[in-house]
Amino acid sequence: MTRTFQENREESALGAKAEVRPADGTTLPATGTEVRPAGGERAGEPREGERRLKVLLIASHAVQYATPQFRLMAQDPRVDALVAYCSLQGAEAGVDPEFGVPVSWDVPLLEGYRWVQVPNKARRPGLGRFFGLVNTGLWKLIRTGGFDAVVIYTGYAYASFWIALAAARSAGKALVYGTDGTSLRPRDTRWWKSWLKPLVAPRIFRMADVALVGSAAGAELMRSIGLPEERIALTPFAVDNEWWTQRAAEPTSPRSSSSFSSTGKSSAWPRCSKAPPTRPWRA
Repeated sequence: MTRTFQENREESALGAKAEVRPADGTTLPATGTEVRPAGGERAGEPREGERRLKVLLIASHAVQYATPQFRLMAQDPRVDALVAYCSLQGAEAGVDPEFGVPVSWDVPLLEGYRWVQVPNKARRPGLGRFFGLVNTGLWKLIRTGGFDAVVIYTGYAYASFWIALAAARSAGKALVYGTDGTSLRPRDTRWWKSWLKPLVAPRIFRMADVALVGSAAGAELMRSIGLPEERIALTPFAVDNEWWTQRAAEPTSPRSSSSFSSTGKSSAWPRCSKAPPTRPWRA
């Protein structure tokens, strides 16, 4: 595959260790043909006279309900999307703080769309800690990558969120947040969070050009903190119907009653609360 000028810019913006990936998730070699989505079909061309919208989507880590959406974006003729992962946890084994056990999904998460792993410079890398994701390469990627919009799916409780926000704002890029939040109440009961979050969170969300919410309750939350209606986009939760239809014809796995095997991998049917939605963002 031949590297395009823009793909070389994206890689050089991240440094020698970063790798821009084609649709099948492999590293781009130096020579060959164009990048294609999974299955070999062309991603499509914009209508005559239109330019494809170049979008950077920043995800904290690989999650199984995000991949179908990223694949669809890769086939949309209106969008030129690149997913930047702050961590490959999920695609690679690692402890998920919400599950409390090692998780490595047994469905392909990195196929069918272009993605890049941004090196994490954290001293103690990991999810669930503010300084667990410190992806300093986001700054140069955003400022030199020629993107029209930056969509942040990490949540604001990571240092990488603030690196991306500062880079997007300083470069004049459209800034989009994704959230499934419906309340300003913190998820844990620490007293300082109960006091701080209602003061800080509204200010953070008001910095976005657009907030993507997954429910009517989420939209109402954005209105309550002062976002005008034109800056709120309702993107309802959805199910990957094709995936479930294919699995419905398969014999039930003997381990399908549990979410994970003893090795930390999910069963053939990923029956956890994260499985059905296809949206990648978190509050």
